[in-house]
Amino acid sequence: MFDLWKRLSWLPLLCAFAATGCGSNGADERGDPPPGEEIEAPNAEDETEGKRSLLYPSHWTPGYQIDHADYDQPLFLQDYSYAGYRNGEADFPEGGPIETISTATDGSVDASQDIQDALNRAVEQGGGVVYLPAGLYRIDNPLTIDGSNVILRGAGSDQTRLWFYEGGGTSSSRRENLLVTNTQGLYEQHNPDWVMVEGAEIFDTSVRLSDTNGLSVGDDISIAWDITDEFRAEHNSSDYWYHVDTGTRRTFFRRTITQVNGDRVHFRVPLRYPAKQRDNPVVLKARGYVSENGIEGLSFTNAVGIENAWEGFDQPSGILLRFCRDCWIRDVKSFAQDGASHHLRSHGITVERSFRVTIADTLLERPENLGGGGNGYLFHLTRSNEVLVRDSIGRHGRHNFTINWDFGSSGNVFQRIESTGGRVCSSIENQKSDNCSVGPTDFHHALAIANLFDNAIINDSLEVGNRQDWSQGAGHTGTLNVFWNITGEGNVNSYNQGMGYVVGTGSAINLTTDLGLDTWPHRYISLGITHEDYTELVGEADDLVPQSLYDSQLQRRLQSTDR
Repeated sequence: MFDLWKRLSWLPLLCAFAATGCGSNGADERGDPPPGEEIEAPNAEDETEGKRSLLYPSHWTPGYQIDHADYDQPLFLQDYSYAGYRNGEADFPEGGPIETISTATDGSVDASQDIQDALNRAVEQGGGVVYLPAGLYRIDNPLTIDGSNVILRGAGSDQTRLWFYEGGGTSSSRRENLLVTNTQGLYEQHNPDWVMVEGAEIFDTSVRLSDTNGLSVGDDISIAWDITDEFRAEHNSSDYWYHVDTGTRRTFFRRTITQVNGDRVHFRVPLRYPAKQRDNPVVLKARGYVSENGIEGLSFTNAVGIENAWEGFDQPSGILLRFCRDCWIRDVKSFAQDGASHHLRSHGITVERSFRVTIADTLLERPENLGGGGNGYLFHLTRSNEVLVRDSIGRHGRHNFTINWDFGSSGNVFQRIESTGGRVCSSIENQKSDNCSVGPTDFHHALAIANLFDNAIINDSLEVGNRQDWSQGAGHTGTLNVFWNITGEGNVNSYNQGMGYVVGTGSAINLTTDLGLDTWPHRYISLGITHEDYTELVGEADDLVPQSLYDSQLQRRLQSTDR
């Protein structure tokens, strides 16, 4: 842990190695203040006194790096400002033609067919708003938005309530109550000409191919490579990640082409990890994303009773966004029906193989199944890029917020979230008696890259590390992830493989990065970690400037674009 004295002690060494050199006051010639010194930064978002991270000086621009005497690699923060609907650059639209549902609003009859018919009509006409006035809507069958430009809108999360009656007709083959997707699937087209002929690095916004014929501006693409033996070994996961065969290709980045120039394709959002020739990187043309879909102003429940939830099929979700680009969920809540103690059967909201999605002002809580088999995740991201979860609360789930399963989750931001009461229960009896362990908001499986928890309240636990054989060989679950301004009364266990960052924690947060601990779970999740994560301003979150890294970076980027 790098407290103030340690940061001051290595500053002269940094000056000696820095190309620019340092002045006699401890600041380099670009004007950095000494670490921990109180300053007033000139930028609009920083018009308050406080302490800046050494990694985020007032003159920060994307690609800024520092050398550190205790690390054998440069340290840097990536630009997280691209997360969210339309890269955070546009408000949610009001939508097209409005169709108001007219059906019983007292929960007495099944309204699912009326709602589904209206959703289908909106898809067929190229978009529209399906509006549900205030009331309780009984839903006996799953709902699907199979197209683009469709908004399902209620009168507000405290007024419009969807009651997925007795589970809402879900089954082992249809596990979500409300699905937004292209039911024909996502097709990632391979062309031998689209092989990358050289590697690419973090911060790159283009890749070089053997030929760009057939690729055009506006195409969605996947940047993928093989899970090779060398890739496993590089991340100390040769004994893990056995959910995927060696040599199997996986998508790591989802991007949209902005320019084709000779043998290069360009995109806006920088790469967040090196693509190495060793792993056979390729570009795939991705077809099948739905876009401009929203769910807003409503609440939902799909609880079936705790015994039924534990005995039924695993991992049902309330809402699933699959193959979505530029979609959103806002002002959504879970609720308890008829005096029930629980709100949800298992998962709340899942985002899968999607990018540029926002979930905002949402409250999910109290799933019935907190057991194994992948249950009880309230906010659940998998294989998705640049998703923004902001101003949202998860309570009493197994994992209230989680990045889970396989590879390919990067650039996601959890901003101003609150995680409280997470519990992991080994049996239904233990759950009923509350004989459970703390359930962390976590990085759950394989390698999640460069995600940000920002200005977050953690009252249970936040965790990244080597989960070894858990969850079918989860192995090392994260690298280059950032925990910025973490407050609350919980634990933070930060064990990124390669490098990770913790900047600013509250005085009541128990932060652990030590690789030598013999306590649980630290001795388990730290196995094979090569570097202790960088920490700064521990216990000083109140003084951290800026309080939100995402907001600051977005403001900088938009101001730069305006110029």
